[in-house]
Amino acid sequence: MFGNDKKSGSSRKPEALSANLNTIAKGTVIRGEIESAGIIRIDGTVHGTVRTAAKIAVGRSGVIEGDLYCSEADIEGQIEGTLQVEDKLTIRSKGSVHGDIQTGKLVVEPGAEFNGNCRMGAGAKHRQQDAGRQQGQTPARPQHSASGERTAQAPLHGSKQSVQEGPSLQKKAG
Repeated sequence: MFGNDKKSGSSRKPEALSANLNTIAKGTVIRGEIESAGIIRIDGTVHGTVRTAAKIAVGRSGVIEGDLYCSEADIEGQIEGTLQVEDKLTIRSKGSVHGDIQTGKLVVEPGAEFNGNCRMGAGAKHRQQDAGRQQGQTPARPQHSASGERTAQAPLHGSKQSVQEGPSLQKKAG
């Protein structure tokens, strides 16, 4: 079960499988910044920034009040903050995201909740990488217009369209 992978012929120890998985259990509250190179699963509450080069999974009981930076994210719980996901962000049917998103691909299941601005596609991915290089790996924040509203640029068949935050974006999928 743990010792042999019959298809590849390799053997892995249980420690190696769990060495790259960080779990914040239900009932746990963390205040501050979390940084990891491995996968993070959050079933508790985090007040602060979460960063990893790998995947983040937020379970149904998981809550993040802060910013999230990762390569892939799967959200079943609640997030309030800015999400910068390099590849794919999935918001599950019980998931709730309140904040701005920058991602390569976005999947929103029926019943999921998203309120905020979204930038996606290859352009968003390159903007994240450029911002990380310019600001010492801290991706850029949303831009503000002259009137003080936050704006986002979204590709639309080869052109760019400005999207402004407002009541029309506050919609529950379903």
